[in-house]
Amino acid sequence: MIKDVGGQTHPTIARRDGSLFWCRVLKNTVVEAYLNLEHYSDLARQASVLQVLYKKYKSHISPLKDLPEEYLVALLKFQYYLEQGVKGPQGQLRVCVIASPPIREYYERAIPASDTTPAIAKLDTSTQTLTWLLRTIWEDGKEVQLLELSNVVDELERFLQCDARARNQISSYVAGVIGDLSVLAECQRQLSRFQPWANNFIDAGIENDRFKAIKKDFVERHELVRKLLEALTDTEAMALVDKAKPGNQPLAYPFEKRRTRENVEKLQYAEANLDRIWAEVDRIVRDKAGNLKGTALWRLLSQDRTNRRTPDSVEPAATSESAGPETTKAEAPLKPFSPVNFVLWSETTEHEPVKAKTKIKTRGTPTSTAMSSDSTTANEASSLETDAAPACPQPVVTVNTRAAKVFRMLFFNPGAAFTPGEVAWTDFLHAMSTMGFRAEKLYGSVWHFLPTWDSIERSIQFHAPHPGGKLAFHTARRIRRSLFRAYGWDGPMFVAE
Repeated sequence: MIKDVGGQTHPTIARRDGSLFWCRVLKNTVVEAYLNLEHYSDLARQASVLQVLYKKYKSHISPLKDLPEEYLVALLKFQYYLEQGVKGPQGQLRVCVIASPPIREYYERAIPASDTTPAIAKLDTSTQTLTWLLRTIWEDGKEVQLLELSNVVDELERFLQCDARARNQISSYVAGVIGDLSVLAECQRQLSRFQPWANNFIDAGIENDRFKAIKKDFVERHELVRKLLEALTDTEAMALVDKAKPGNQPLAYPFEKRRTRENVEKLQYAEANLDRIWAEVDRIVRDKAGNLKGTALWRLLSQDRTNRRTPDSVEPAATSESAGPETTKAEAPLKPFSPVNFVLWSETTEHEPVKAKTKIKTRGTPTSTAMSSDSTTANEASSLETDAAPACPQPVVTVNTRAAKVFRMLFFNPGAAFTPGEVAWTDFLHAMSTMGFRAEKLYGSVWHFLPTWDSIERSIQFHAPHPGGKLAFHTARRIRRSLFRAYGWDGPMFVAE
Protein backbone atom coordinates (compact mmCIF):
# COMPACT_ATOMS: atom_id res chain seq x y z
CA MET A 1 0.00 0.00 0.00
CA ILE A 2 1.21 3.52 -0.83
CA LYS A 3 2.07 5.70 2.15
CA ASP A 4 0.66 9.20 2.42
CA VAL A 5 2.59 12.47 2.30
CA GLY A 6 3.21 12.12 6.03
CA GLY A 7 4.72 8.66 5.69
CA GLN A 8 1.72 6.90 7.24
CA THR A 9 0.21 3.66 5.96
CA HIS A 10 -3.33 3.41 4.64
CA PRO A 11 -5.99 3.32 7.41
CA THR A 12 -7.44 0.12 5.92
CA ILE A 13 -4.35 -1.80 7.03
CA ALA A 14 -4.44 -0.52 10.58
CA ARG A 15 -8.18 -0.97 11.00
CA ARG A 16 -9.19 -4.14 12.88
CA ASP A 17 -5.63 -5.49 12.80
CA GLY A 18 -5.64 -5.40 9.02
CA SER A 19 -8.61 -7.75 8.74
CA LEU A 20 -10.48 -5.41 6.41
CA PHE A 21 -7.43 -5.19 4.16
CA TRP A 22 -7.07 -8.98 3.94
CA CYS A 23 -10.80 -9.30 3.46
CA ARG A 24 -10.61 -7.15 0.34
CA VAL A 25 -7.47 -8.93 -0.88
CA LEU A 26 -9.23 -12.30 -0.65
CA LYS A 27 -12.41 -10.97 -2.26
CA ASN A 28 -10.54 -9.41 -5.18
CA THR A 29 -8.46 -12.55 -5.66
CA VAL A 30 -11.50 -14.81 -5.84
CA VAL A 31 -13.58 -12.50 -8.04
CA GLU A 32 -10.67 -11.87 -10.41
CA ALA A 33 -10.05 -15.61 -10.79
CA TYR A 34 -13.74 -16.34 -11.43
CA LEU A 35 -14.14 -13.54 -13.96
CA ASN A 36 -10.97 -14.44 -15.87
CA LEU A 37 -12.16 -18.04 -16.05
CA GLU A 38 -15.53 -16.91 -17.36
CA HIS A 39 -14.34 -14.42 -19.95
CA TYR A 40 -11.39 -16.35 -21.39
CA SER A 41 -13.46 -19.54 -21.59
CA ASP A 42 -16.07 -17.60 -23.54
CA LEU A 43 -13.45 -16.20 -25.92
CA ALA A 44 -11.94 -19.66 -26.44
CA ARG A 45 -15.38 -21.04 -27.23
CA GLN A 46 -16.04 -18.28 -29.74
CA ALA A 47 -12.64 -18.81 -31.39
CA SER A 48 -13.56 -22.49 -31.85
CA VAL A 49 -16.89 -21.47 -33.35
CA LEU A 50 -15.12 -19.13 -35.79
CA GLN A 51 -12.90 -21.98 -36.94
CA VAL A 52 -15.93 -24.13 -37.57
CA LEU A 53 -17.79 -21.38 -39.44
CA TYR A 54 -14.76 -20.57 -41.58
CA LYS A 55 -14.59 -24.19 -42.76
CA LYS A 56 -18.29 -24.11 -43.40
CA TYR A 57 -18.24 -20.97 -45.55
CA LYS A 58 -14.69 -20.86 -46.96
CA SER A 59 -15.90 -21.83 -50.43
CA HIS A 60 -18.35 -18.90 -50.38
CA ILE A 61 -15.95 -16.25 -49.05
CA SER A 62 -14.74 -13.82 -51.72
CA PRO A 63 -13.27 -10.28 -51.50
CA LEU A 64 -15.95 -9.24 -53.96
CA LYS A 65 -18.82 -10.41 -51.75
CA ASP A 66 -20.15 -9.66 -48.33
CA LEU A 67 -19.45 -12.22 -45.66
CA PRO A 68 -22.19 -14.75 -44.88
CA GLU A 69 -24.44 -13.33 -42.20
CA GLU A 70 -23.75 -16.10 -39.67
CA TYR A 71 -19.98 -15.72 -40.03
CA LEU A 72 -20.18 -11.90 -39.91
CA VAL A 73 -22.22 -11.96 -36.71
CA ALA A 74 -19.73 -14.36 -35.13
CA LEU A 75 -16.83 -12.06 -36.04
CA LEU A 76 -18.62 -8.96 -34.74
CA LYS A 77 -19.48 -10.79 -31.55
CA PHE A 78 -15.87 -11.85 -31.04
CA GLN A 79 -14.74 -8.28 -31.69
CA TYR A 80 -17.19 -6.87 -29.14
CA TYR A 81 -16.18 -9.41 -26.50
CA LEU A 82 -12.53 -8.51 -27.07
CA GLU A 83 -13.31 -4.80 -26.65
CA GLN A 84 -15.01 -5.56 -23.35
CA GLY A 85 -12.29 -8.02 -22.36
CA VAL A 86 -9.39 -5.56 -22.58
CA LYS A 87 -11.11 -3.36 -20.00
CA GLY A 88 -10.32 -5.96 -17.35
CA PRO A 89 -6.49 -5.90 -17.71
CA GLN A 90 -6.61 -2.13 -18.23
CA GLY A 91 -8.42 -1.74 -14.91
CA GLN A 92 -5.95 -4.08 -13.22
CA LEU A 93 -3.01 -2.02 -14.50
CA ARG A 94 -4.65 1.16 -13.26
CA VAL A 95 -4.75 -0.28 -9.75
CA CYS A 96 -1.69 -2.50 -9.49
CA VAL A 97 1.08 -0.62 -11.31
CA ILE A 98 1.31 2.33 -8.94
CA ALA A 99 0.97 0.08 -5.89
CA SER A 100 3.51 -2.52 -7.09
CA PRO A 101 6.67 -2.73 -4.93
CA PRO A 102 9.13 -1.51 -7.62
CA ILE A 103 7.02 1.58 -8.47
CA ARG A 104 5.29 2.63 -5.27
CA GLU A 105 8.34 4.48 -3.96
CA TYR A 106 7.77 7.15 -6.60
CA TYR A 107 4.24 7.91 -5.40
CA GLU A 108 2.61 9.19 -2.24
CA ARG A 109 -1.03 9.24 -1.22
CA ALA A 110 -2.87 12.49 -0.70
CA ILE A 111 -4.52 13.33 2.64
CA PRO A 112 -7.36 12.66 3.09
CA ALA A 113 -7.33 9.39 1.16
CA SER A 114 -9.17 9.58 -2.14
CA ASP A 115 -9.64 7.57 -5.31
CA THR A 116 -7.66 10.07 -7.35
CA THR A 117 -4.23 9.26 -8.68
CA PRO A 118 -1.58 9.66 -5.96
CA ALA A 119 0.87 12.50 -6.22
CA ILE A 120 3.92 11.54 -8.24
CA ALA A 121 7.45 12.20 -7.17
CA LYS A 122 10.40 13.05 -9.41
CA LEU A 123 11.08 10.28 -11.91
CA ASP A 124 14.16 9.37 -13.88
CA THR A 125 13.88 9.15 -17.66
CA SER A 126 13.48 5.36 -17.76
CA THR A 127 10.72 5.24 -15.14
CA GLN A 128 8.97 8.23 -16.69
CA THR A 129 8.81 6.53 -20.10
CA LEU A 130 7.60 3.28 -18.52
CA THR A 131 4.83 4.93 -16.52
CA TRP A 132 3.75 6.98 -19.56
CA LEU A 133 3.35 3.85 -21.66
CA LEU A 134 1.46 2.04 -18.92
CA ARG A 135 -0.74 5.04 -18.22
CA THR A 136 -1.51 5.39 -21.93
CA ILE A 137 -2.72 1.78 -21.93
CA TRP A 138 -4.92 1.94 -18.86
CA GLU A 139 -6.41 5.36 -19.55
CA ASP A 140 -7.47 4.17 -23.03
CA GLY A 141 -7.73 7.72 -24.38
CA LYS A 142 -7.14 9.32 -27.75
CA GLU A 143 -3.55 8.07 -27.91
CA VAL A 144 -4.69 4.43 -27.87
CA GLN A 145 -7.45 5.12 -30.39
CA LEU A 146 -5.00 6.76 -32.79
CA LEU A 147 -2.05 4.43 -32.27
CA GLU A 148 -4.04 1.18 -31.80
CA LEU A 149 -3.71 -0.78 -28.56
CA SER A 150 -1.57 -3.54 -30.08
CA ASN A 151 1.02 -0.96 -31.25
CA VAL A 152 1.26 0.56 -27.78
CA VAL A 153 1.70 -2.90 -26.25
CA ASP A 154 4.37 -3.65 -28.87
CA GLU A 155 6.23 -0.47 -27.95
CA LEU A 156 5.99 -1.34 -24.26
CA GLU A 157 7.45 -4.79 -24.95
CA ARG A 158 10.26 -3.31 -27.07
CA PHE A 159 11.09 -0.78 -24.36
CA LEU A 160 11.18 -3.44 -21.63
CA GLN A 161 13.53 -5.60 -23.71
CA CYS A 162 15.90 -2.69 -24.35
CA ASP A 163 15.89 -1.07 -20.90
CA ALA A 164 17.02 -3.30 -18.03
CA ARG A 165 16.04 -0.77 -15.37
CA ALA A 166 12.49 -0.51 -16.66
CA ARG A 167 12.28 -4.29 -16.94
CA ASN A 168 13.22 -4.68 -13.28
CA GLN A 169 10.49 -2.21 -12.32
CA ILE A 170 7.81 -4.55 -13.62
CA SER A 171 6.63 -6.96 -10.93
CA SER A 172 5.70 -10.54 -11.80
CA TYR A 173 2.00 -9.77 -11.31
CA VAL A 174 2.13 -6.71 -13.59
CA ALA A 175 4.06 -8.73 -16.20
CA GLY A 176 1.29 -11.34 -16.13
CA VAL A 177 -1.40 -8.69 -16.63
CA ILE A 178 0.55 -7.21 -19.55
CA GLY A 179 0.78 -10.69 -21.04
CA ASP A 180 -2.99 -11.22 -20.76
CA LEU A 181 -3.66 -7.82 -22.30
CA SER A 182 -1.24 -8.51 -25.14
CA VAL A 183 -3.10 -11.69 -26.13
CA LEU A 184 -6.37 -9.77 -26.41
CA ALA A 185 -4.66 -6.91 -28.26
CA GLU A 186 -3.16 -9.36 -30.75
CA CYS A 187 -6.60 -10.86 -31.37
CA GLN A 188 -7.87 -7.36 -32.09
CA ARG A 189 -4.98 -6.78 -34.47
CA GLN A 190 -5.70 -9.99 -36.35
CA LEU A 191 -9.35 -9.04 -36.73
CA SER A 192 -8.40 -5.61 -38.05
CA ARG A 193 -6.23 -7.30 -40.71
CA PHE A 194 -9.13 -9.42 -41.97
CA GLN A 195 -9.44 -7.35 -45.11
CA PRO A 196 -11.33 -6.09 -46.98
CA TRP A 197 -14.22 -6.85 -44.63
CA ALA A 198 -12.57 -5.43 -41.49
CA ASN A 199 -12.99 -1.92 -42.89
CA ASN A 200 -16.74 -2.37 -42.62
CA PHE A 201 -16.78 -3.94 -39.14
CA ILE A 202 -17.37 -0.57 -37.52
CA ASP A 203 -20.29 0.23 -39.80
CA ALA A 204 -21.65 -3.30 -39.40
CA GLY A 205 -21.44 -3.04 -35.63
CA ILE A 206 -23.24 0.27 -35.14
CA GLU A 207 -26.40 0.54 -33.08
CA ASN A 208 -28.64 -1.72 -35.10
CA ASP A 209 -30.57 -4.89 -34.36
CA ARG A 210 -27.48 -7.02 -34.96
CA PHE A 211 -25.38 -5.02 -32.48
CA LYS A 212 -28.17 -4.86 -29.92
CA ALA A 213 -28.46 -8.65 -30.02
CA ILE A 214 -24.70 -9.04 -29.46
CA LYS A 215 -24.74 -6.57 -26.59
CA LYS A 216 -27.73 -8.28 -25.01
CA ASP A 217 -25.98 -11.66 -25.29
CA PHE A 218 -22.89 -10.23 -23.58
CA VAL A 219 -24.92 -8.82 -20.70
CA GLU A 220 -26.79 -12.07 -20.21
CA ARG A 221 -23.68 -14.25 -20.36
CA HIS A 222 -21.82 -12.03 -17.93
CA GLU A 223 -24.56 -11.85 -15.37
CA LEU A 224 -22.10 -13.84 -13.27
CA VAL A 225 -20.06 -10.65 -12.85
CA ARG A 226 -22.86 -8.89 -11.05
CA LYS A 227 -23.77 -11.98 -9.04
CA LEU A 228 -20.24 -12.51 -7.81
CA LEU A 229 -19.74 -8.86 -6.90
CA GLU A 230 -22.96 -8.91 -4.93
CA ALA A 231 -22.18 -12.28 -3.34
CA LEU A 232 -18.65 -11.60 -2.11
CA THR A 233 -19.28 -8.50 -0.06
CA ASP A 234 -16.90 -7.38 2.68
CA THR A 235 -19.20 -8.95 5.27
CA GLU A 236 -19.22 -12.34 3.53
CA ALA A 237 -15.53 -12.30 2.69
CA MET A 238 -14.66 -11.50 6.31
CA ALA A 239 -15.55 -15.12 7.14
CA LEU A 240 -12.52 -16.17 5.09
CA VAL A 241 -10.03 -13.97 6.90
CA ASP A 242 -9.61 -16.16 9.98
CA LYS A 243 -8.87 -19.18 7.76
CA ALA A 244 -6.62 -17.47 5.21
CA LYS A 245 -4.99 -14.44 6.85
CA PRO A 246 -1.23 -14.92 7.21
CA GLY A 247 -0.36 -15.38 10.87
CA ASN A 248 -3.76 -16.71 11.89
CA GLN A 249 -3.01 -20.29 10.84
CA PRO A 250 0.21 -22.28 10.54
CA LEU A 251 0.04 -22.68 6.77
CA ALA A 252 3.52 -24.10 6.18
CA TYR A 253 3.49 -26.60 3.32
CA PRO A 254 6.83 -28.45 3.27
CA PHE A 255 6.15 -30.37 0.06
CA GLU A 256 9.82 -30.37 -0.86
CA LYS A 257 10.86 -32.21 2.32
CA ARG A 258 10.89 -35.92 3.05
CA ARG A 259 7.64 -37.44 4.31
CA THR A 260 8.34 -37.63 8.01
CA ARG A 261 5.39 -37.84 10.36
CA GLU A 262 5.79 -34.18 11.32
CA ASN A 263 5.95 -32.98 7.71
CA VAL A 264 2.97 -35.13 6.72
CA GLU A 265 0.89 -33.59 9.51
CA LYS A 266 1.83 -30.08 8.32
CA LEU A 267 0.88 -30.96 4.75
CA GLN A 268 -2.44 -32.44 5.78
CA TYR A 269 -3.28 -29.51 8.03
CA ALA A 270 -2.55 -26.96 5.28
CA GLU A 271 -4.58 -28.97 2.74
CA ALA A 272 -7.51 -29.31 5.12
CA ASN A 273 -7.44 -25.58 5.82
CA LEU A 274 -7.33 -24.82 2.09
CA ASP A 275 -10.33 -27.11 1.57
CA ARG A 276 -12.22 -25.26 4.30
CA ILE A 277 -11.46 -21.91 2.66
CA TRP A 278 -12.75 -22.98 -0.75
CA ALA A 279 -15.71 -24.76 0.79
CA GLU A 280 -16.66 -21.44 2.37
CA VAL A 281 -16.16 -19.62 -0.95
CA ASP A 282 -18.32 -22.17 -2.75
CA ARG A 283 -20.99 -21.86 -0.07
CA ILE A 284 -21.08 -18.07 -0.39
CA VAL A 285 -21.31 -18.22 -4.18
CA ARG A 286 -23.95 -20.95 -4.08
CA ASP A 287 -26.13 -19.19 -1.50
CA LYS A 288 -25.75 -15.63 -2.77
CA ALA A 289 -25.22 -15.91 -6.51
CA GLY A 290 -27.93 -18.49 -7.14
CA ASN A 291 -28.18 -20.56 -10.29
CA LEU A 292 -24.92 -20.51 -12.29
CA LYS A 293 -25.83 -23.30 -14.69
CA GLY A 294 -24.23 -22.85 -18.09
CA THR A 295 -21.31 -20.72 -16.85
CA ALA A 296 -17.66 -21.72 -17.16
CA LEU A 297 -17.45 -21.85 -13.37
CA TRP A 298 -20.31 -24.34 -13.23
CA ARG A 299 -18.79 -26.49 -15.98
CA LEU A 300 -15.40 -26.53 -14.27
CA LEU A 301 -16.45 -27.33 -10.72
CA SER A 302 -19.08 -29.88 -11.69
CA GLN A 303 -16.63 -32.01 -13.67
CA ASP A 304 -15.75 -35.48 -12.48
CA ARG A 305 -12.40 -34.35 -11.11
CA THR A 306 -10.65 -34.91 -7.80
CA ASN A 307 -7.98 -33.28 -5.68
CA ARG A 308 -5.19 -35.55 -4.55
CA ARG A 309 -4.35 -35.10 -0.89
CA THR A 310 -1.38 -36.22 1.23
CA PRO A 311 -1.85 -39.74 2.63
CA ASP A 312 -1.13 -40.68 6.21
CA SER A 313 2.45 -41.57 6.95
CA VAL A 314 3.23 -45.28 7.16
CA GLU A 315 5.92 -46.48 9.50
CA PRO A 316 8.62 -48.54 7.74
CA ALA A 317 8.45 -51.12 10.55
CA ALA A 318 4.87 -51.95 9.57
CA THR A 319 6.01 -53.33 6.23
CA SER A 320 8.04 -56.34 5.18
CA GLU A 321 11.76 -55.72 5.01
CA SER A 322 11.97 -57.52 1.70
CA ALA A 323 9.28 -55.36 0.17
CA GLY A 324 11.57 -52.36 -0.20
CA PRO A 325 10.94 -48.67 0.57
CA GLU A 326 8.16 -48.28 -1.98
CA THR A 327 5.74 -50.27 0.18
CA THR A 328 5.87 -47.58 2.86
CA LYS A 329 3.91 -45.25 0.62
CA ALA A 330 0.20 -44.98 1.32
CA GLU A 331 -2.26 -44.29 -1.45
CA ALA A 332 -3.05 -40.57 -1.71
CA PRO A 333 -6.71 -39.95 -0.81
CA LEU A 334 -8.90 -38.43 -3.49
CA LYS A 335 -11.34 -35.67 -2.61
CA PRO A 336 -14.03 -34.06 -4.79
CA PHE A 337 -12.85 -31.07 -6.77
CA SER A 338 -15.58 -29.00 -5.13
CA PRO A 339 -17.65 -29.91 -2.07
CA VAL A 340 -20.66 -28.13 -3.54
CA ASN A 341 -23.33 -30.32 -5.09
CA PHE A 342 -23.81 -28.38 -8.32
CA VAL A 343 -26.95 -30.32 -9.15
CA LEU A 344 -28.66 -28.09 -6.59
CA TRP A 345 -27.64 -25.02 -8.58
CA SER A 346 -29.57 -26.07 -11.65
CA GLU A 347 -33.21 -25.42 -12.27
CA THR A 348 -34.08 -29.13 -12.17
CA THR A 349 -32.76 -31.96 -10.05
CA GLU A 350 -32.52 -34.31 -13.02
CA HIS A 351 -29.38 -32.76 -14.44
CA GLU A 352 -26.19 -34.75 -13.95
CA PRO A 353 -22.81 -33.09 -13.38
CA VAL A 354 -20.78 -32.50 -16.51
CA LYS A 355 -18.30 -35.26 -17.29
CA ALA A 356 -14.97 -34.57 -18.94
CA LYS A 357 -14.88 -35.94 -22.47
CA THR A 358 -12.68 -38.97 -23.07
CA LYS A 359 -9.70 -38.11 -25.20
CA ILE A 360 -9.07 -40.02 -28.35
CA LYS A 361 -5.33 -39.53 -28.61
CA THR A 362 -2.65 -40.23 -26.04
CA ARG A 363 -1.48 -36.66 -26.04
CA GLY A 364 -3.24 -33.38 -26.56
CA THR A 365 -6.88 -32.48 -26.83
CA PRO A 366 -9.12 -32.62 -29.89
CA THR A 367 -9.21 -29.34 -31.76
CA SER A 368 -11.92 -27.97 -33.98
CA THR A 369 -10.24 -29.69 -36.94
CA ALA A 370 -11.29 -33.05 -35.52
CA MET A 371 -14.98 -32.22 -35.83
CA SER A 372 -16.75 -34.33 -38.38
CA SER A 373 -19.33 -32.00 -39.84
CA ASP A 374 -19.52 -28.44 -41.08
CA SER A 375 -22.80 -28.15 -39.25
CA THR A 376 -21.06 -28.22 -35.87
CA THR A 377 -22.75 -25.71 -33.59
CA ALA A 378 -21.47 -23.43 -30.88
CA ASN A 379 -22.51 -25.96 -28.25
CA GLU A 380 -20.41 -28.65 -29.92
CA ALA A 381 -17.45 -26.30 -30.08
CA SER A 382 -17.80 -25.44 -26.41
CA SER A 383 -17.64 -29.12 -25.51
CA LEU A 384 -13.95 -29.05 -26.45
CA GLU A 385 -13.18 -27.36 -23.15
CA THR A 386 -11.62 -30.02 -20.95
CA ASP A 387 -8.31 -30.41 -19.23
CA ALA A 388 -8.65 -33.90 -17.86
CA ALA A 389 -5.56 -36.06 -18.19
CA PRO A 390 -5.47 -38.78 -20.85
CA ALA A 391 -6.69 -42.15 -19.69
CA CYS A 392 -4.00 -44.09 -21.59
CA PRO A 393 -0.62 -44.55 -19.87
CA GLN A 394 2.18 -42.51 -21.35
CA PRO A 395 5.14 -44.24 -23.04
CA VAL A 396 8.63 -43.99 -21.62
CA VAL A 397 10.56 -41.10 -23.21
CA THR A 398 14.35 -41.02 -23.26
CA VAL A 399 15.73 -37.48 -22.93
CA ASN A 400 19.19 -36.03 -22.51
CA THR A 401 20.67 -35.36 -19.10
CA ARG A 402 19.86 -31.64 -19.11
CA ALA A 403 16.18 -32.22 -19.88
CA ALA A 404 16.00 -35.13 -17.42
CA LYS A 405 17.12 -32.84 -14.58
CA VAL A 406 14.35 -30.39 -15.44
CA PHE A 407 11.64 -33.07 -15.50
CA ARG A 408 12.98 -34.61 -12.31
CA MET A 409 12.55 -31.22 -10.63
CA LEU A 410 9.13 -30.54 -12.17
CA PHE A 411 7.80 -33.98 -11.23
CA PHE A 412 9.59 -34.06 -7.91
CA ASN A 413 9.25 -37.24 -5.87
CA PRO A 414 9.50 -36.42 -2.14
CA GLY A 415 10.84 -39.91 -1.53
CA ALA A 416 13.86 -39.34 -3.75
CA ALA A 417 17.28 -38.81 -2.27
CA PHE A 418 17.78 -35.26 -3.51
CA THR A 419 16.58 -31.80 -2.53
CA PRO A 420 14.46 -29.82 -5.01
CA GLY A 421 15.61 -26.42 -6.09
CA GLU A 422 15.08 -23.80 -8.75
CA VAL A 423 14.88 -24.53 -12.46
CA ALA A 424 16.62 -22.22 -14.91
CA TRP A 425 14.13 -20.94 -17.48
CA THR A 426 16.60 -21.65 -20.28
CA ASP A 427 16.77 -25.27 -19.13
CA PHE A 428 12.97 -25.47 -19.11
CA LEU A 429 12.87 -24.12 -22.68
CA HIS A 430 15.41 -26.77 -23.66
CA ALA A 431 13.36 -29.53 -22.02
CA MET A 432 10.19 -28.46 -23.82
CA SER A 433 12.11 -28.31 -27.10
CA THR A 434 13.31 -31.86 -26.45
CA MET A 435 9.67 -32.94 -26.14
CA GLY A 436 8.81 -31.45 -29.54
CA PHE A 437 7.69 -27.90 -28.72
CA ARG A 438 8.74 -24.66 -30.35
CA ALA A 439 8.99 -21.86 -27.79
CA GLU A 440 7.83 -18.40 -28.80
CA LYS A 441 7.98 -15.38 -26.53
CA LEU A 442 4.86 -13.25 -26.66
CA TYR A 443 4.42 -10.20 -24.45
CA GLY A 444 5.23 -9.51 -20.84
CA SER A 445 6.20 -12.83 -19.29
CA VAL A 446 4.07 -15.05 -21.56
CA TRP A 447 5.69 -17.81 -23.61
CA HIS A 448 3.78 -19.89 -26.13
CA PHE A 449 4.80 -23.52 -26.69
CA LEU A 450 3.64 -24.84 -30.05
CA PRO A 451 3.93 -28.60 -30.72
CA THR A 452 5.88 -29.68 -33.77
CA TRP A 453 5.01 -33.39 -33.62
CA ASP A 454 1.84 -34.86 -35.05
CA SER A 455 1.26 -36.80 -31.82
CA ILE A 456 0.75 -33.52 -29.93
CA GLU A 457 -2.02 -31.21 -31.09
CA ARG A 458 -2.58 -28.83 -28.21
CA SER A 459 -0.36 -25.82 -27.55
CA ILE A 460 0.21 -24.39 -24.08
CA GLN A 461 1.39 -21.15 -22.48
CA PHE A 462 3.45 -20.44 -19.38
CA HIS A 463 4.71 -17.31 -17.68
CA ALA A 464 8.48 -16.93 -17.46
CA PRO A 465 9.87 -16.09 -14.01
CA HIS A 466 10.19 -12.36 -13.46
CA PRO A 467 12.41 -10.52 -12.78
CA GLY A 468 14.78 -13.46 -12.15
CA GLY A 469 15.56 -16.18 -14.63
CA LYS A 470 14.74 -19.25 -12.54
CA LEU A 471 11.51 -21.06 -11.72
CA ALA A 472 10.85 -21.33 -8.02
CA PHE A 473 9.84 -24.74 -6.77
CA HIS A 474 6.21 -23.75 -6.10
CA THR A 475 5.97 -22.33 -9.64
CA ALA A 476 7.42 -25.54 -11.06
CA ARG A 477 4.66 -27.47 -9.27
CA ARG A 478 1.99 -25.41 -11.04
CA ILE A 479 3.66 -26.09 -14.39
CA ARG A 480 3.72 -29.77 -13.47
CA ARG A 481 -0.05 -29.81 -12.92
CA SER A 482 -0.66 -28.01 -16.22
CA LEU A 483 1.51 -30.47 -18.14
CA PHE A 484 -0.24 -33.40 -16.53
CA ARG A 485 -3.72 -32.09 -17.33
CA ALA A 486 -2.79 -31.13 -20.90
CA TYR A 487 -0.65 -34.09 -21.94
CA GLY A 488 -0.73 -36.63 -19.12
CA TRP A 489 2.98 -36.20 -18.45
CA ASP A 490 4.29 -37.67 -15.20
CA GLY A 491 7.68 -38.24 -13.64
CA PRO A 492 8.21 -41.97 -14.37
CA MET A 493 7.83 -41.51 -18.14
CA PHE A 494 11.09 -39.50 -18.43
CA VAL A 495 14.31 -41.49 -18.47
CA ALA A 496 17.79 -40.02 -18.86
CA GLU A 497 20.04 -41.25 -21.64
